[in-house]
Amino acid sequence: MGFTKIIWAVFYLCCFISNPLTTRAFEPVKIAVILAKTGIAAQDNVAMGQAATMAVEEINEKGGLLGSPVELILIDNKSTSLGSKAAAMEAVQRQVTGVIGASWSSHSLAMAPVLQRAGIPMITPVSTMPGLTEIGNYIFRVCFTDELQAKAMASFATKDLNAHTAVVLHNVNEQYSGTLANYFSQCFIKNNGKVLFHGYYTAKSVDFTDMLATVKDMAPDIVFIPGYSRDSALVIRQAVEMGITATFLGGDAWTEKMFDYAGNALNGSYTTASWHKDFSFPGSRHLKALFRKKYTNTPVYNSDIPLTYDAMGLLAHAVKKAGTLNTEKIRDVLAKTVDYHGATGDIAFDGKGNPLGKEVVIVQLEGNTSRFVKSVKEETVKIAAIYALSGKAAESNKPSLEGVINATNDINASGGISDKKIKLHIFDNQSTPIGAKMAAKEAVAKGARAIIGADWSDHSLAVARVAQAAGVPMITNVSTNQEITKTGNYIFRVCFIDSFQGKVMGKFALEDLSAATAVIFTNITSAYSMGLSREFQKTFEKSGGKILFTAPYKTGLKKYKKLISQTKNKNPDVIFFSGHDESGFLARQIQRSGVRSILLGGDDWDTKSFLSKGGKYITKGYYCTHWSMASKSPVSLDFVKRYHTMEKIPSAFALSHDAVLLLANAMNRAGKMDRKSIRDALQETAAFEGITGKIVFNKNRNPVKNAIINEINHGQIRYFKTISP
Repeated sequence: MGFTKIIWAVFYLCCFISNPLTTRAFEPVKIAVILAKTGIAAQDNVAMGQAATMAVEEINEKGGLLGSPVELILIDNKSTSLGSKAAAMEAVQRQVTGVIGASWSSHSLAMAPVLQRAGIPMITPVSTMPGLTEIGNYIFRVCFTDELQAKAMASFATKDLNAHTAVVLHNVNEQYSGTLANYFSQCFIKNNGKVLFHGYYTAKSVDFTDMLATVKDMAPDIVFIPGYSRDSALVIRQAVEMGITATFLGGDAWTEKMFDYAGNALNGSYTTASWHKDFSFPGSRHLKALFRKKYTNTPVYNSDIPLTYDAMGLLAHAVKKAGTLNTEKIRDVLAKTVDYHGATGDIAFDGKGNPLGKEVVIVQLEGNTSRFVKSVKEETVKIAAIYALSGKAAESNKPSLEGVINATNDINASGGISDKKIKLHIFDNQSTPIGAKMAAKEAVAKGARAIIGADWSDHSLAVARVAQAAGVPMITNVSTNQEITKTGNYIFRVCFIDSFQGKVMGKFALEDLSAATAVIFTNITSAYSMGLSREFQKTFEKSGGKILFTAPYKTGLKKYKKLISQTKNKNPDVIFFSGHDESGFLARQIQRSGVRSILLGGDDWDTKSFLSKGGKYITKGYYCTHWSMASKSPVSLDFVKRYHTMEKIPSAFALSHDAVLLLANAMNRAGKMDRKSIRDALQETAAFEGITGKIVFNKNRNPVKNAIINEINHGQIRYFKTISP
């Protein structure tokens, strides 16, 4: 028995003795790998099996997933589409948490519908056919697509090899081969090349004389053969024997194993790959060391190994982050992946389960090995999102960040911006202004075309100063402090400002609630809270109301006994809380103290974290926010319909959608991606139809928008009224 198995056995025994009633935690997490163990594809799939086994052993050595070991289930698809479908059905029957595979596109295409219907996430390491992930939202890949690698290879052929004519030969039994052949031909022609001839052969062919005789007569500059290792190598060997001198090009299914079939005939050929053994970034170095240790000094010999390792690692990462084996929640985490650091590089998904900004590596085959030639990266639009991922603001920032990710995925699923996908870079501001400043500097250094965020006003003020100095457009979705956009002409927002919502709540207290007296609780460490309190007090007193007491406190305070006692003695008609979600603690303690005043708040009450921290105990209260699910605008109705499974859609979630969609709209109108052109297009925005309403900017780049008043009663929230500027 291996050391890892002994450890798990002892773990099982100890847990069972200590708690014999609990058995679920001891069950392994089942992950299936579907690949060819028999048949024509078996030799090509060996690397995939090795990598999957190695990855699972590493996961288990680090403690498994959610307290349980991972059980690797290898299922043979017998090198056929029918066998692949049967293998997927077996995986479903065995109640696996996820599936890695297959290798060949035709096999993955047969698996995907079965797993999509069952709601089981599937990640293919190497199936490149573009239509695969279109089958459904449970289907993902970590490799590039045929469209991308064809474009890269066609560009290399015409620009680097100066090729003018080509012949394309493909395997009629494999969809991968035909799809890649078609994409390459289109790209080669688009680059002013000429395709002289399309040749066809079957997977089991061994004699290509007639087809190659035609190729020899045409004397092309290059011959493109998008087959698998065995068939492509046999074609090349016979072509060289017949005296064909063209340069041979292939796709990512070519490996160094081809030398076993073609020998020196392969020398000087070029192919695409997702990774190369000479890559030296940390993830790549770790993989190479791990593989050599596991397989007795055997080097990593093709891209299938790091890609399979990444697919397994990504699935494990999603399970950990979801904190559950619920496959729907695991799928949701996978879909929102934006910066997974793998052996093949950073992985972020677009809205269709395809990785963004994947690198296509061009390698030359020579002397039984491959030589790195160059890499071509998919062109993307870099956008930074700056929010709190750690610290006191992390929980309240979640709706904003979730909205940014979802909106970005929607845009990418629709084709991106000017045919370029958005690559979202997420930066943690660590819930502090200094953290926000450092995050903004990093975003600028990484070449972000624009910044979305932050959430809390203190953080946005810090980001704005950096963005303005660097000339990077910034849109905050929910920071309401009026000073933010005064930082400069590159700073925008899609929410109203504190001077407006403070006036709205002051006027509402006087006119709708007939309040004559008020107490204000202000977080003196928050620019948002201080600005909001100031505007409420100004409006309330100007119209005849009286502020009995201003209660100052600092972020992090959990008990407010002294302030609450003073408030209770004053017996105000209303109490206004201008803080962030910590107002929930206040609300709970106020209600428990017996104070019967009506409680009022600002837009930060419209968060799940406010309710969970105590806001749900409010017996009678009102707050100002930016949007209501009850809105009847067509854009809003469609948005609510799409997210109907959410019990309550936070306004910050809707606002961050508007921020991203507005930015995309401006970029499309600008027609170019330099920061100044984007800024100018944002400033020229005229009546953008957002989810939260029409957006037209005033001279300070603030939108002129309505405010919504919601009523809260024992955690139940309902729309109360709309107030226009």
